[in-house]
Amino acid sequence: MRNLLALLISFFSFHISAQEFAVVDPKTSELTVNPIVEKALLSKIDSHVKQKVEKIIKSGILDNEHITSLTDYSKDLEFITDTIRLNTFVEHAYKDYSIGSTIDMNALSSYTSTYTEKLLDKYYLKAQGVLKPKPKNELIELQQLWNDFKDKQLLMLAQLNNNGGTISYIYGEQWRNQFLLDRI
Repeated sequence: MRNLLALLISFFSFHISAQEFAVVDPKTSELTVNPIVEKALLSKIDSHVKQKVEKIIKSGILDNEHITSLTDYSKDLEFITDTIRLNTFVEHAYKDYSIGSTIDMNALSSYTSTYTEKLLDKYYLKAQGVLKPKPKNELIELQQLWNDFKDKQLLMLAQLNNNGGTISYIYGEQWRNQFLLDRI
């Protein structure tokens, strides 16, 4: 009897924790990662992200790429850190929360898309901040054209990946996120 009770408690504890990962955002009505889980994961991965960035710096790989001096590191390391944070978040979400249900995978995909959109906005604003008036105006104009292209491209990706299945959204989001990261 004691073993049965322990088994039931274990099952319901797992079931409840699995359900806590995905929530509906009250502002957008979209499925996303529970803010409590997000906060816990971001806190947990902070040291992992720092270690990964330090490893990249120590590897010297940045010296062989487009960076010309140590002072340039601070510019590129912000982007590197942002993308490592996102990838580490996803990695730990799967590992720590046993992501396996379609609902949880869709919530994580939606979270990833939102994060990627924020990065796109962040680096677009940074580019505007460092450009002189003429190139800045050209960037604004080009970004408007790119946004039109993006909307059409993402619509096409959604249509190509919509096979009526519950997991088709996840496949589409992978293409969508890569498309946005390439723009950043």
